[in-house]
Amino acid sequence: MRRGALIGCLFALPIALGAAGCTIPEANLSNLRAAHQPDGSLSYRGDVQNTFQYVFSQWSELLATDIVGFTDDGSVLSGSSSEEGLIPDPATVSLENLLAIAEADPGNLLHAGYQIEAFGWLGPDDQYVLGRERATLELGKAARRLGVGEPLSPPAAPAGPAELSPVLAELARAVLGDVSFANLLEDAEVAPFEAAQAVASGDATFADARAALDTLELDRQGALRVLALCDVLLAQNEARLTATDPVSTGLRELAREAQATIVGLALGECLEDEAAIVRAAAVRALASAPEGPPPGLLELAATDPAWEVSAAGLDWIHDNGLPLARVPEAERPEARELWVRFLVGQAQSPETRLSFNACRALVTAVPDGPRSLRPEDWTAWFRATHPDQTLPEPLVARRADDGSSL
Repeated sequence: MRRGALIGCLFALPIALGAAGCTIPEANLSNLRAAHQPDGSLSYRGDVQNTFQYVFSQWSELLATDIVGFTDDGSVLSGSSSEEGLIPDPATVSLENLLAIAEADPGNLLHAGYQIEAFGWLGPDDQYVLGRERATLELGKAARRLGVGEPLSPPAAPAGPAELSPVLAELARAVLGDVSFANLLEDAEVAPFEAAQAVASGDATFADARAALDTLELDRQGALRVLALCDVLLAQNEARLTATDPVSTGLRELAREAQATIVGLALGECLEDEAAIVRAAAVRALASAPEGPPPGLLELAATDPAWEVSAAGLDWIHDNGLPLARVPEAERPEARELWVRFLVGQAQSPETRLSFNACRALVTAVPDGPRSLRPEDWTAWFRATHPDQTLPEPLVARRADDGSSL
């Protein structure tokens, strides 16, 4: 954060009242990292800072003297830096900071990058199931903003750190120049690549570095590292957020592409989460795509043995009608008939909640039907309108027992 922005934020805070003053998404991301291990497991020791402490810690790097001020709760804060301490309830810290970073303005590309760094990491990886659910729901908002309409599958042979680090180093050198690049490597906290491997030689150009990056296939972890570098470079000089030179324009394009890749890959993983509420959140996130749900998504959801997931798919049909927007016009009558058979079959389920939700979906899907929430009414209707067909049976996919870490 630039000195002017820090000072402006600092003095905008109503210190005498101990109020929060301004939202700093990078502080929320920092707290999320403090409350977790890199693999997403919760950490009970770390440097968690409130708004005041984060502003002061960043501002004090520009000053030679210590600072005395007030914390968010009105108590006195003295000193220029914070230390790692005990985190009694990292799950709560995580959820609170996920909610806070979600409030940042995604119209600011840098803030959107911090959001995707958080949600794309913790949606699949957070040990805390409510954290995964919240991050997944926020990924859905990002998917709509970025035009991500389908989950992505990771490449079979993604680039590892040994391949990716030198390419990211060349990219950073192309943006920063040799002097600023060397200074970036000295800061181990913000450099999203291994300094020992970040050795570049010769004149680096952004176009060459970007071309080299495009030859690599990235999984979610690789795309997160690309986005982290973009965010570091944008934060280092926020003029790049609006500048029209080729490097700034290319850096912004790369950041958006990395965001979209992360969202698609993360949602694909969330669809396979062990916790039903996370799978349901992923279904709702993807079903709300502007062009409608991806093919097969709602069928997958409606056959899930967990009622939360089946409800997520069937509720969408009740609210929006059959998912035919992506079906060619000539094929829609057949697709509609297949859907009606499927829903009538689900209504035959002995699981009351599944049967009820299937009937609700049928009320919308078949407007000239009995408009009933009773499965026997839909059974009678199907037999009357399809006398030459057998009554369909409910379909339920097999899964391992549902569970969660916490």
